[in-house]
Amino acid sequence: MSRAQLRDNAVPTIFELPEHLQDHAYVLPENAELKERLFTLQQQNETLRKEIRNAKTREKRAKVTIKGLLKDLSERNMLNAELELKLASYEDIPCELFKKPPGQYTEDQRNFALTLHLYSAKAYSYLRDTMKVGLPAPRTLRRWLESVDGEPGLNHQMLQFLQRKIKENPLEHTHCCFMLDGMNIKQMVQFDQKTQTYAGYVDLGNGRQEAKAKEVLVLLVVGLRGHWKVPIGYFVTKGLNAEAQAQLVLHALEALAEIGAQVHTITMDGLACNMAMAKVLGADFSLHSNMKPYVLVTNSNCKTYIIFDPCHMVKLFRNMLHEYGGVTAPNGQVSWQHIRDVYVTQQDIGLRLGNKLTRDHILYTTQKMKVSLAVQVLSESVASALETLRKLGVNKFSQTRATEDFIRHVDRLFDILNSRSAFGKGWKAPIRPENWSEVKEQLIATRGYLLSLKVGDTPLHQTGRSTCVIGMCVNISSIISLVEEILEIPTIKYVLTYKMSQDHIELFFSAVRQCGGWMNNPTALQFKWIYRRLCARTGVLQLPRGANVSAQDNTTLLSAYVPAVTEPEQDAATEKDAATEENANQDILINTHLDHVYGSRVQLGPLVSNIVVYISGWVVKKLLGRLSCSDCRQCLVGTERSIPFSESLTLLHVKNCGKLLVPADGVITVLMAAERHLRELTGLKVSRLGNLQLERLVVADVEPGTLQMAQHALETTVGIDNHFYDVVRALVRIYFNVRTHHIVRLHNESVQAQKMRQKYTKLLLFKGQ
Repeated sequence: MSRAQLRDNAVPTIFELPEHLQDHAYVLPENAELKERLFTLQQQNETLRKEIRNAKTREKRAKVTIKGLLKDLSERNMLNAELELKLASYEDIPCELFKKPPGQYTEDQRNFALTLHLYSAKAYSYLRDTMKVGLPAPRTLRRWLESVDGEPGLNHQMLQFLQRKIKENPLEHTHCCFMLDGMNIKQMVQFDQKTQTYAGYVDLGNGRQEAKAKEVLVLLVVGLRGHWKVPIGYFVTKGLNAEAQAQLVLHALEALAEIGAQVHTITMDGLACNMAMAKVLGADFSLHSNMKPYVLVTNSNCKTYIIFDPCHMVKLFRNMLHEYGGVTAPNGQVSWQHIRDVYVTQQDIGLRLGNKLTRDHILYTTQKMKVSLAVQVLSESVASALETLRKLGVNKFSQTRATEDFIRHVDRLFDILNSRSAFGKGWKAPIRPENWSEVKEQLIATRGYLLSLKVGDTPLHQTGRSTCVIGMCVNISSIISLVEEILEIPTIKYVLTYKMSQDHIELFFSAVRQCGGWMNNPTALQFKWIYRRLCARTGVLQLPRGANVSAQDNTTLLSAYVPAVTEPEQDAATEKDAATEENANQDILINTHLDHVYGSRVQLGPLVSNIVVYISGWVVKKLLGRLSCSDCRQCLVGTERSIPFSESLTLLHVKNCGKLLVPADGVITVLMAAERHLRELTGLKVSRLGNLQLERLVVADVEPGTLQMAQHALETTVGIDNHFYDVVRALVRIYFNVRTHHIVRLHNESVQAQKMRQKYTKLLLFKGQ
């Protein structure tokens, strides 16, 4: 087939195409043009991707709140439990809001920043510099603080702030308690560059005087109904007489009355100057029917009752009993030696009778200011220990009934004057119309008992140590009159007497000292700036109601003290499960006071048996929360009519108010065996005692039918999974952790010298150094 070829003179034909066909290119564009178009599309695609990514980031950032930051800080150990609770009320603030200019911050944002920077500058710097959270600069915080007046005298800004709160919520902020206390400061004169004046001299708000100051007198208001407190002023003094102090307090009470606050109580400690001040204000503390435990304030429509701090009064009772050695009560002699004998007996047996007595409680002279040492000595647990020793017929405890009654009267009175929870029980319950008659009867009985105490032939309230009796009698009279008035207010359904405690102002002092870091003795100028920072931070802001942290209630925004909450059934000597400290405990050479017999089987006396039974109830409670087998759980709980161990239930009966678990006989047998083997091993001075060794000895010692679960044990698998052996091992393991913790604590007490740090610290503070 031939191919058609063009002639040499052929000319191509040019067609006239329509317009819609002329714009189509039948050849590919140049390579550079394609690259340019591809690049443009890629740029558009990348822009869209960035917009989507940024939108997701903004959405995620908007969902990030302070709660996540607090969790991060807690994991890095930059927050303690107290500070975390203080900041919990700001958890819902989005972090995105901190990118606003400082002038647009809300009140919650400002308070969060001030609180965090006040208590942890390190955590504040971490969030601002590392996490890039838009927190304001420290200089901005200082500018915010400049608006608060921190000069000595009544703080009119805080009074105006409280007045505004009363108008906004009168039910919450109208009724309040007033308290005052002094704090020693370092005697030093400093030049204040801000005001171009010298600080460190006496200043009562009316100008600087020539004398150098050594303390500050702080005035604080605490809400009777709400959870708030406000420092309304302070005075830099060298020591005030009763008349001058009375005038300062009267001015403060009149100022509070003018803003609409109803002050129901004045709380103070038992200093002679304070008692004289109350008399200058019109109170009468004579112990007869005409006692007048209140003062009247101009423009106020209610009486202001005098309350002497119950904690201070308990310390005075302890000091009085120690100094006099004893007092005479209607039913016998109250003796300090009885309390000392309880401590010595417990040291001899290496166990405690459900109380917290240590060497520090008996030799307290270097720690006189520590309230816990006094309260734990004059407590129900010590009275129960004395009663148990008396009923068991132990030598030196046959005449302790009067001491038991004295301790119980003081303890119950302290509980009534220190009720802090609406859900409290017994004498710690809030005072309501339903229980008021019972509480009033107890208060009247206690007042009569205190007035009947004598030292020789002289009534105690006429001796040199009369302040404790007079102070408590004034408190009783004030509470009886005050409660009857307050319960008539329709908006108040109960009274929490802890609101009238001086703890609130003591915790304020703790916050002041905490701001000084290592220096817990601020100068007058340092106190001024710290006071200003605390006022700017707090106002009357509240903690979350669910955050029942200690000091003792939710009121204390500035608290630095977290008392531990213990199980009510648990022995004070063995109150902590020391599983986490087991390895450390095992490595310590245990050499303490144990009633062991070398070379023979240890015999447990009746006193040790009672304590082991008491601890057994707590061990059963711990194990019940871990067992899922119903048959095994039933074998752990017994009745109070146990025949084999009837003599060992005395302590349990004395301390049981209806809520303690009674261990089964089999449980008591197992833990008695564990105690015997533990004493044998520690008696031989084994330097490394493990729970597996103790478990093996106890399992070999007890009979298979000890826990009365023979049929159930046969139904379970044999060998290592047998439920009988599982329960025995679990009981011994919990008991071992508890006992080794206590043994190691006794060992540490025996090798440690008497504590002197607090003694010399207080001396430095009181000397103004």
